[in-house]
Amino acid sequence: MITTALTDAQKTAVAHTQGPLLIVAGAGTGKTRVLVERYRRLRGLGVAAEQILLLTFTEKAAREVLDRVELEDELPAGERFILTYHAFAQRFLQEEGWLCGIPKSFRIVSEVRKWELMRDVLLAQRPPHLFHAQRPYERIAELLKLVERLKQELVSPDEFVAWAGSMADVDDPTVAAQREAAFAYRDYQQRLLVEERLDFDDTIYYTVQLLLSQPSVAARQSQRFAHLMVDEFQDTNFGQSRLLELIAGPERNVCVVGDDDQSIYKFRGASVANLRRFRSVFPDAAVVRLEQNFRSRGPILRAAGRLIALDPERLAKRLEATRGEGRPVSVLTATNVIEEADAVAAYVKTAIDEGRHRPNAIAILLRANAHLHNFARAMQRIGVAYQVSGGRGFYQQPEIKDCLAFLRATDSPDDTVCLMRLLSLPRYAVDPIQAGRWSRRARDEGRRFFDLLEEAQDDGARRLTADLRRFAGQALRLGIDDLFYDVMEQTRYLDLPRFTGPIESLQVSANVQKLAELIGAYCDEHADQHLASYLQHLNATEAAQADEEIAPLDETVNAVHLMTVHQAKGLEFGLVIVPHLVEGRFPSNRRGEGLMLPNELLKEELPPAELHLAEERRLAYVALTRAREEVVCTLAGARQVELPLNDAPPIAALSYTQVDTYLRCPQMYQYRFVFRLPTRPRPQMQFGRILHEALKDSLGSIERDRPLTWEMVNAAYVAAWARERFCAPEQAPSLQDLGRGYLRRAFDAGDLSKPLLLEQPFSLRVDGLRLSGRIDRVDRHADGMYEVIDYKTGSAKRATDLQRDLQLGVYALAAREVFRFDPLKLSYYYLETSERVTVDKPSERLEEDRQTIVRVADGIRAELFPAKPDRMKCSACDFRLLCPSAAV
Repeated sequence: MITTALTDAQKTAVAHTQGPLLIVAGAGTGKTRVLVERYRRLRGLGVAAEQILLLTFTEKAAREVLDRVELEDELPAGERFILTYHAFAQRFLQEEGWLCGIPKSFRIVSEVRKWELMRDVLLAQRPPHLFHAQRPYERIAELLKLVERLKQELVSPDEFVAWAGSMADVDDPTVAAQREAAFAYRDYQQRLLVEERLDFDDTIYYTVQLLLSQPSVAARQSQRFAHLMVDEFQDTNFGQSRLLELIAGPERNVCVVGDDDQSIYKFRGASVANLRRFRSVFPDAAVVRLEQNFRSRGPILRAAGRLIALDPERLAKRLEATRGEGRPVSVLTATNVIEEADAVAAYVKTAIDEGRHRPNAIAILLRANAHLHNFARAMQRIGVAYQVSGGRGFYQQPEIKDCLAFLRATDSPDDTVCLMRLLSLPRYAVDPIQAGRWSRRARDEGRRFFDLLEEAQDDGARRLTADLRRFAGQALRLGIDDLFYDVMEQTRYLDLPRFTGPIESLQVSANVQKLAELIGAYCDEHADQHLASYLQHLNATEAAQADEEIAPLDETVNAVHLMTVHQAKGLEFGLVIVPHLVEGRFPSNRRGEGLMLPNELLKEELPPAELHLAEERRLAYVALTRAREEVVCTLAGARQVELPLNDAPPIAALSYTQVDTYLRCPQMYQYRFVFRLPTRPRPQMQFGRILHEALKDSLGSIERDRPLTWEMVNAAYVAAWARERFCAPEQAPSLQDLGRGYLRRAFDAGDLSKPLLLEQPFSLRVDGLRLSGRIDRVDRHADGMYEVIDYKTGSAKRATDLQRDLQLGVYALAAREVFRFDPLKLSYYYLETSERVTVDKPSERLEEDRQTIVRVADGIRAELFPAKPDRMKCSACDFRLLCPSAAV
């Protein structure tokens, strides 16, 4: 019997039980209700639960449907098959995978292990376009993304390698990189199988391959499930679509529910093309449109409708509001992002205080995880309880940084950054300014910071060193799981009365518990459970950028939700606030996709609707249609940050390195040059220093009667390597070969002639400030022209891109005002390509550079050290564990 509460369109969808069916379900039109009622109707018609397969896109959706089915289906049932695509495929392979060589004991590989396997592939193959000795791992993420897309498009390693062979004669760097990627893909897959591991995309890929190669298995599966239903079909990729077609069976009792207006997962391989593909594969499919919206008020639907109507490729549908009118969609504006966040927080507080919305009925939906931070801080300032729902950045949460600082300092008590972070905890309560003074003193006196803390007349400092000595002793006999629990217990980390409210306390506890679970999972998979091995695993996690989601809180927690639009899919709230509606944030700028899947290997042509702006529009549409009662859109102008005051000494002199550091991030400048915290050696920096030393020694040995020979250059290079204690021994051989090749090309090109000046220091007066630096070399040409040359080991840039380069500006100011060089030209010499790029710096550009230096000096004198969070820069920063503003 069909429930009478359904609309006519919903009843039609529920009543259709024979043959293919496409349900075009707009936002808030009750698609889950239809799926549950359709399931109940099939059961009422005598279909066993074991014969109904209902696939969803997320585990949360599967649980929701399963809970509602079990609540409303009163008939006796055996096992219910309501699960995600990947869960179904994983189960299928455990039963049938042996037929294609998949062991029953396979495990799903972690993101970190995927990165490590691809790293090993590149180190073994060393493909010239994908592996660079200076930056050996920078393209691993691109490669893994390409492998993911290949599997989603059902492209086998052999198929990709065959394509590479067909393109062997094509002289194009992009094609060359793709050819190398084909062999990396093949090797990577072999390594996965050796370890009896699959990734999530493998489960679909191997399932489809097995069904295609074993018709009897496909027939058995189609007989097993008499009826198939699929939720959120617009979010499926090509491989998932093919899986559905292969198990549909001769009766073709397939029902898919989708809405092209809500297709927002292109970055996961999803395509609205699958809705069109369904209609071509099942041309006789009935189509039912659900257009009565039971969620949103009229003004919200009209605003969302006007937005999505700009997409000319969408399927025809017009949502009708059944809940009448309400508050109009409003807009808040601010001059900068901090004021925008404060305005949003104030609006939220007013809505709560006036009783319009409960806190957990309010959601702030952001375009990206990186945008959450300012709004969390604003909520803290105004005293509104909030929770970050499903956001990435688990390892950047303050409590996780604290826990890992304990572990890292236990393993390495010379880690000043970790010690500085721990000193600020309430258990030790050392003033950060005092800690900074101790750090500078240790640096000036050449002493260990840890030893100085042990001698300090400060209870907190001595308590920390005693704790760490005790933990170091326990680390010798305990595994990391037991050690972590002991550290938490002995420091009473979670008992400290330092949280601003019960919500924060719950979130901190949940995150720490999740870290304990992740450590337990590590111990389950690794034989070596010592602290040092776990920290190596953490380093790989960091290198792979394999972050975790923040631990979820119970859905009943009464706090405002901060989340991305993607995480809000399928949810609804009374009040929805959508910030940052400005070009470059929302819609976001299109990013390059790196290594692209060759067009020849695509199984279907993507429609125009796959354009970046169209997906951004759909994303905004999803955000608006999460709201039941009220929508507020916000935007701001120039981006600014708060400017905290800190303890900093007066300055009379700066180096170019200091100026450059301040411009990149004033907070980094404070840690490095005010607190004088040590930095870790980096392979690229050491490699550059070795090359500079070799050039200085070889060029300095040139005499009039003793011309430079290659043997002299090579001897200087070998000696420079011998003097350097290289921090990454595994990279040293390839870097040694690379650097020798750089020098040989420069020598053969005749570019290693005797200079006028070599490694020339300078001291330049700028507005009462002394700016110091060093010029790599100065040449004087036959025409009287002076040329300042700086050696670079990175990739060459165009002269037009270097017009505002501050380093060249500083060199020009020094050359003209200190050394009186005239005429003058400025050049970068790129050792990688033996290319000299000369840049013109007119007087107006030099004045801009001078003013930039003055502004930096003024900022340092005023003790202004705001952080400038940036995901890429923060991930490489030595002080990210200490910095509270590090981008996630």
